[in-house]
Amino acid sequence: MVYQILLKSSFIGSVFDPDTQGHAQKLKEMDPINFETALLLMRNLTINLSSPDFEPIIKRSCRHMMSIPKL
Repeated sequence: MVYQILLKSSFIGSVFDPDTQGHAQKLKEMDPINFETALLLMRNLTINLSSPDFEPIIKRSCRHMMSIPKL
């Protein structure tokens, strides 16, 4: 059970990593319940991030990310 949660969380986190590729292939390799859960979580994240309630949080996060020195 914990492994399945980590699998989905890891996949969703990798979507935001510009160096990670092959997201569609990873989705295809998931079993049906993990596939559906990952899609539902991504849809929910999209809805939440597009909500005006999240705008201050997104702005703070962007400012923070811009202040981190690149390696």
